[in-house]
Amino acid sequence: MSLMQILLISVFYGAFTASWLGAFTSIVFTQAFAFGWLIGLLMGDVATGALIGAQINAMYLGMTYYGGTLPADTAIACAICIPLAISSGLDIGSCLIIAVPCAALGSIIAPIVQTINTSVWTPYVDKACEESNTMKIKLGAGLFPFLTNLIIKGGVCFICLYLGDQFVAGLIANMPAWLQTSFTVMGNLLPALGFATYIRVIGTTKTLPFFIFGFFLMKILDLPIIGLAVIAFTFAYMILYSDKQLMGGEQ
Repeated sequence: MSLMQILLISVFYGAFTASWLGAFTSIVFTQAFAFGWLIGLLMGDVATGALIGAQINAMYLGMTYYGGTLPADTAIACAICIPLAISSGLDIGSCLIIAVPCAALGSIIAPIVQTINTSVWTPYVDKACEESNTMKIKLGAGLFPFLTNLIIKGGVCFICLYLGDQFVAGLIANMPAWLQTSFTVMGNLLPALGFATYIRVIGTTKTLPFFIFGFFLMKILDLPIIGLAVIAFTFAYMILYSDKQLMGGEQ
């Protein structure tokens, strides 16, 4: 992995997690599957990037975060694990094992960035409002928080990739075969655990039959995921429309 690739990946991670493109766009781009595709593009292996990103996404599929609990940062998990997997030849199972602490690391970094933004740049903007200084308001509300996120999050990602590339390569070279197999097996179980958690969340008597029906429909008819999504949307619309009629909500 070249220094330029490490720098580009770090900048991408720091930039796309700063919400400068708007909340919706940033949420979409920082999802593990979409971000994994971008990292794979930078590393020259889009298929592996998208595949690992989808597996990381599946791991956290059913996770629900309440109150002030910060969600796992799947974007930094992709930013660190995918380049290491592609450059070091790490298998997907072992890569997913590394993704868990990386996602937790992102949850630790986020409060640091938020604290700096609220304790430094918010008073800066308040003072600019008192002075009616439009330029300072724009800088304190936009550019400075963006640069804070870019420097801190991008810097952590850069350090992890720069030091981790050689570390992982040496670790794999000296790791016994049985330990590599153990990591692969444990890593492959993690997406299944994510699906199990998700089924537990939606597993009510009203919704679970639709999940079972969709699963067997896809297996029996060999439907692609897009076709299944269209059928699911049609069912959802029909049920919503029927519920509105029953409740007298038809316009």
